[in-house]
Amino acid sequence: FMGHVGFKMNTAENLDDFTGGRATVTREIKPHAPGRVEFHGSQWDAEADEEIPEGTLVEVTAKTNITLTVRTIG
Repeated sequence: FMGHVGFKMNTAENLDDFTGGRATVTREIKPHAPGRVEFHGSQWDAEADEEIPEGTLVEVTAKTNITLTVRTIG
């Protein structure tokens, strides 16, 4: 395929859109057992170093591929 690339993603800028953002846990997260969060209207896989129950508001601390790393707020 040949064509014109009209948009190229800048990974550094894109990461800033995630880090520090707030998300809601939609499936419980446990250490070494990823869960799910809703972030900006989309569902994401999520992991954490702590157990976080469904319904908890969390902060995004990192993004690796399609998985967000989160922590509880407070």
